Amino acid sequence: MAITVALTSALSAISVAVFLNDAWPEALAGTYDFHGLEMVIFVDVAALVISWFAVGAWIYRAHANLLLTDVPAIDFTPASAIGWFAIPIANLFKPFQAMKALWRVSHSEDPNADETAPSIMWFWWIAWIASSLGGLGNEFSSLDTVLYSCTTVSAVFLIIIIRKITEAQPSMAITSTFE
Repeated sequence: MAITVALTSALSAISVAVFLNDAWPEALAGTYDFHGLEMVIFVDVAALVISWFAVGAWIYRAHANLLLTDVPAIDFTPASAIGWFAIPIANLFKPFQAMKALWRVSHSEDPNADETAPSIMWFWWIAWIASSLGGLGNEFSSLDTVLYSCTTVSAVFLIIIIRKITEAQPSMAITSTFE
């Protein structure tokens, strides 16, 4: 799963970089009758959709694993942990809360404590929100490049979070974690 996120993020970043350097191979672009920006958008959207499904499947499974244990109940079901990503306004804070609860319970902490989330989760979430702000203007600017690069930064932090939660869950006596 982490490999999928890494590969799709890298593919997206490379396609944007190639476009910005005006080095898209004409033979490839001509094959699908795409040119320049259209090809970058196609590759970027394809990479995003693939990573959404991969990350969504992991989030669902990680939350489902919690239901198999005697850990304290959290406010998020496996389906709601994913669903909050699709609900406007709530998608700015609810997915973070679901991931924070997942982290805390997976690491044998109280999910309802008022303690703040680990800093890596804040870095991931801020980079994720920043990446969604790219392309809001009428023209592509250097600010958009910075904001789009936040997608890759967010993916790196997410991979670390996924690994740490995945490593913590087997210690909870879940026998079939992520099989």
